[in-house]
Amino acid sequence: RHVTRGDKGLYKCTADHTVGASSDTLILKVLYPATIVSISDSQTVNTDDRVKFQCVAEGNPPPNITWTVNGLRVHSTTLTTSHDVRTSTVILDRVRTNATGTYVCTVSNNVGESDVKSLQLSVKATLRGEDGSTVVIWVGAIAGGLWFVICLGLAVYFIQRRRNKEDKKRF
Repeated sequence: RHVTRGDKGLYKCTADHTVGASSDTLILKVLYPATIVSISDSQTVNTDDRVKFQCVAEGNPPPNITWTVNGLRVHSTTLTTSHDVRTSTVILDRVRTNATGTYVCTVSNNVGESDVKSLQLSVKATLRGEDGSTVVIWVGAIAGGLWFVICLGLAVYFIQRRRNKEDKKRF
C-alpha cells in the first residue's frame, strides 16, 4: 500500500523468541509536497487604506512561501503555525494606485511541484478629505468665484457698450 501522512509516527518492532526477546523503535517521517491551504480573497480598496494578505501552506518539510506582484518580490512575514503549517502575511500600509496588480503566493519545499495561487488588488483613487467633502467645497467655491467673475465681466461689458452707444448719439 501507499504511505500517507497519517502513517507518520513512532513504530515499535518486537521479536520474541524462546532464546530471548528484542525490540527497537523507528520514527517514520512522511514527506509530502507543499500546498496552499488558503489565500486571502481579492480586494478593491481606496488609496491610503491598509491591506493585509495571507497565504497558509502546509508540507513536509515545512514550505517556503514567497509573494510577488507583477513579477517583483514583495516583503512578507512568515510564521510557523505547527510543524508542517506556515502562514505568510503581506501588509501594505497607505496603499497607492501603483499597488494595483496580481499578487502571487508560491509555496515549495523541494518535494514535488510548487503550488501557486494568486489574488487581485485594485486600488481606487480617492479625493482627499472626509469623503471628498473638502474637495467638493473647494470645487464649489472656485466655480462660484468663476461665475461671479463672469457675471461681473458681462456687467462691465454691457455698461461700456451702453456708454459707447450714448457717446455715438451725442456726436
